[in-house]
Amino acid sequence: MRHPNVIERPYVHSVLIYSPEAYMLQWMEQELAETGVGIQVAKKLDHVLAALIHDPPPRPQVLVVDIDSTRSVELAQIAEIRAGGWRGRLVGLGERFTELRLDHQLAPPFRTGDLRAVLRDRLPARGSTPHQHRTQRVAISSMRDLLG
Repeated sequence: MRHPNVIERPYVHSVLIYSPEAYMLQWMEQELAETGVGIQVAKKLDHVLAALIHDPPPRPQVLVVDIDSTRSVELAQIAEIRAGGWRGRLVGLGERFTELRLDHQLAPPFRTGDLRAVLRDRLPARGSTPHQHRTQRVAISSMRDLLG
């Protein structure tokens, strides 16, 4: 039963990232790693259009675009995605002015945690990380026995 005073936010399950620059794609991937969301990488604008308009659902709920490196013609095509029916969240990385209806714009310099902070209220609860799988709890009494 849902409580009438509780606001439930839909969690993001899939994020699509796009940049013509490989280093920006790498930074975006690192930012979203271990957040619990699926990351789709679009290396061409055609891949963005296909993923958000032409592919069958479920579609990514967030599109992160490097607006400083993307050509104006491509940005105009991205603006058409909303007209095509996609209602997800659009995050622009860069300081260039654009006609895109951005939900959030993040200006450089880009630091670790910046992109995660933008999506923080929409990210699912994190599961275990690879580091948690590699560590093992050892009782102090066992350590004393080993050290003598």
